[in-house]
Amino acid sequence: MARKPTKRPPKSKRQSFTPEYKLEAVRLSEEGTKSIAAVAADLGIAANQLHRWRRQHADRGVAAFPGNGKINSHDEELHRLRRELRQVIEERDFLKNRPRAWARPMWIETGSRLHCPRAERFVFRLQEAARSRVS
Repeated sequence: MARKPTKRPPKSKRQSFTPEYKLEAVRLSEEGTKSIAAVAADLGIAANQLHRWRRQHADRGVAAFPGNGKINSHDEELHRLRRELRQVIEERDFLKNRPRAWARPMWIETGSRLHCPRAERFVFRLQEAARSRVS
């Protein structure tokens, strides 16, 4: 027997509040004329939300509610450092797992001796640079 598909209620849009609204709510709750639960009920928000705003305001002051997309300098620096660390780790892992052929020169046997074309090209370029400086 097949189960009936259940309908889920549509997701409600998440409420967003301006920093000014949050600061005003915190100020009203700190006046002391009403309890925090009563102030939250008057404003139409949950009491735990108001408690969270109060805690954020106590920790960071006016900078507690930066708004959408605005991060403080400490978080921005932390984000930058994590990005740099991720890049350095990728570079390290790449170098750690590189093919072993890259680590040693390619030696070619010609006649009775061995030579390395890469090293010879490098030495040739050094000699050319030295000659150009002399003249």
